Amino acid sequence: MSLTRWEPFTEMMSLRDAVNRLFEESFVRPLPTPTGMFVPCDVGETEDEFICRCTLPGVRPEDCDISIQQNTIRITGELFPGESHEMQRQAQAGQQQAQQPMPYGGKKVTWLLREIPHGRFTRTITVPTPINADQAKATFDNGLLVLHLPKAEEAKAKRLTITPGAQQQAQIGKGGQPR
Repeated sequence: MSLTRWEPFTEMMSLRDAVNRLFEESFVRPLPTPTGMFVPCDVGETEDEFICRCTLPGVRPEDCDISIQQNTIRITGELFPGESHEMQRQAQAGQQQAQQPMPYGGKKVTWLLREIPHGRFTRTITVPTPINADQAKATFDNGLLVLHLPKAEEAKAKRLTITPGAQQQAQIGKGGQPR
């Protein structure tokens, strides 16, 4: 039988690492879309419309496009890293070497850590009923895109008026009371 020396400090460190890994893996962030970044959205419904709110920090309204087809909304766009959108467009078009530092605040910066997502994005949202695209409205303020999407007339609930049948109308005509 061989004796093994017990190292409580080493054992505690490996247990701590295991718990940390388990904790980190249990809180999974949403994955970015295959085209770039993840766009978080809230979608609500009223009697007349759907309301969709999407956070797009750093995206300019002119770099975002919204299309509506029946009951599907597609939001596409691009978030450029740094401040110079034109330089980014040139870099993506191959007119500038990718290894050059990116402009930021009038200075060239070589980033050491990049966690803020950037690039092309697409978010598709499907609602239960068709949308009246001609009446839809979009506002963009401080990185929050808000869509007001009126339901199409054929999708709205309609109230029917009940008319008495022929037999009941005959009773009413003879002075009878409807039931």
